[in-house]
Amino acid sequence: MRRYTPTWIGRILRRLRRDTRGVTVIVFGLLMAPLFLALGGAVDLGVAYYLKNRLGYAVDAAALAVGSTVDEAVDIMDRARDFVIANYPDDTIGHVHDIVAFEVDNVVTVSAKATFDTFFMKLFSLEELTVYAESEVIRAIKGLEVAMVLDNTGSMRGNNNIGALRDASEDFVKILFGSETVHPKLFVSIVPYAASVNPGPEAFGGHTSPTAPAWWPEESDPNYVPFEWNPDDGGSFADGLGWKGCVMERTGSDLLGDDDPAGWEAWAWEPDPSNDYDLEDMEGTVRYNPSTYQNSGTGPNLGCPSPIIPLTNKKGDLIDVVRGLDAWHRGGTMADIGLAWGRRVLSPEPPFTEGQPWNKELWEKAIVMMTDGVNQFYKLPNDAGPNEEYEDVNSDYTGIGWLSSDNPRIGTNNMGAANDTIDDRMAAMCEELKQKGIIVYTVTFSSGIDQATKDLYRNCATDPTKWFDSPTQADLKASFKAIAVELSNLRVSR
Repeated sequence: MRRYTPTWIGRILRRLRRDTRGVTVIVFGLLMAPLFLALGGAVDLGVAYYLKNRLGYAVDAAALAVGSTVDEAVDIMDRARDFVIANYPDDTIGHVHDIVAFEVDNVVTVSAKATFDTFFMKLFSLEELTVYAESEVIRAIKGLEVAMVLDNTGSMRGNNNIGALRDASEDFVKILFGSETVHPKLFVSIVPYAASVNPGPEAFGGHTSPTAPAWWPEESDPNYVPFEWNPDDGGSFADGLGWKGCVMERTGSDLLGDDDPAGWEAWAWEPDPSNDYDLEDMEGTVRYNPSTYQNSGTGPNLGCPSPIIPLTNKKGDLIDVVRGLDAWHRGGTMADIGLAWGRRVLSPEPPFTEGQPWNKELWEKAIVMMTDGVNQFYKLPNDAGPNEEYEDVNSDYTGIGWLSSDNPRIGTNNMGAANDTIDDRMAAMCEELKQKGIIVYTVTFSSGIDQATKDLYRNCATDPTKWFDSPTQADLKASFKAIAVELSNLRVSR
C-alpha cells in the first residue's frame, strides 16, 4: 500500500496546475449562459424599442385626430382606437391593448400598450414584454369668420340649382356648428350677389331712408311710395316697393375698396321699356316675386338680391336665411362686387363692424366664393311680360350702373370688354384677399362653365386644392361639405 506523503501530494497538484487540456471548454461552458442571455435580451429589447416607437407614432396620430375633432357627436375613444389600430395593424409584431383617450380642459390624452412574445428571454421565464406610449395634445379652438359669397343670379333657377345651393349651404352651416346652436368662436355671413349686392341700411350707418334718386316721385304725387327701406323678409318677398337695400358701387379709388365707410348711393332702377312699371301706380304695376315673374318682373328693385346677413354665431338664423335664398333675374353677374362685399363683411371697419381685427391671434377669416357661370352684363333680348328690349342702352341696370363709356365705374359700352373688366377686377380682388390673410375657397357649379371661368376661379383660390369644380348638384353638395370639414379642422390649433 502506497503511502502519500505531503511532498508527493504537492507534486500531483503542481502537475494539474500545469495541465491546461479542456479548460477552455469548461470556461466557455460556464460563460455561455450569461452571454446567451445578454445577446438574446439585446434582440428582444431591440424589438421592444422598435415597437415602442411604432406605438408612439400610432398614439401621436390618434391624439392629433381626436384633437382635430370638433363634432361633439363623435366618441373620442372610438376615434382614438380607430387611429391607433390603423397605424398599428394586427399583422405587425405584438398586439395593442388598453387604449385610453380622454379630454380635460382642452388637453387630449391618448395612451396605449403593446405586448409581444419574446424570442430569447422566454428561455429564462420572461415570455412576453409590454411597452407603453402616451401623447398629449393641447387643443385651442381658433375663432373663425366665414363669408359665403353666393351666386343668386337668375340662371340659378334652371334645373332648380338654387334649391341645390340651399341644401348645400344648409349642410355647410350644420357641419361647421355641429351640435352648437350659438358658438362663441364661429361667425358666418351670407352675401348673395347678382347684378348688385344688398347691404341695406348698414351702408348708410343704419339709416333706413337714404337720399332718393332725383326721378323718385314727390310726396304730393298720386300713389306716392316712400323711398324707405322695405326689406325682403327672409324669402317671404315684400312688395318690392320703396328701397330694398341695394347700393351703387362707388367710383375712383373707392371702387371695390374697403378703406372708406362712406360714399354709397342707394340703388333703384328707373322705369324704362325693359323695366315697365308706372311711378304713379307702383303698387299696381310692380311685379316683384322672382319665382313668379323672373325676367318679366318689374319695379325699382328688379335685379336686387336678398340682403347680406352680417357675421352671426347663431346657427338657426343662418339656416333660415339659406333656406330662403332665391334666384334674382336681370342685370347680369357681378362677381367682383360680390367678392368686395365678402371682404367688407369680414372687415372690422364700417360699414360692417362685426369682424375681428385683421391678423388677430387664433382667429382665421375665410371666403367661400361660388358661381354657376361667367361674369357678365346682361341685356333683355326680347319681350318678357310688359318688358321689351330697350334699344337705347347697352345693358340692364346694375350695381355698376348702365354699360356706357361715360360711366366711370366701367368706362366702356362694349359688353365683351366690360365682361373682361369684371374678370380682371375679380382676379385683382382675389390677390388682395390672399395678401390680407383671408383663406379663399372657390366653387364653380354646373357643367356649362367655360374653361376661362374655371381658370379664373382656380387662380382665385388660396391654392388649387381650395378650388372645387362641381358639375352636378351632388358635386356641389359634396364640395360644400368638404370645405366645411376642412374649415372645421382649421379651427383646431395643435
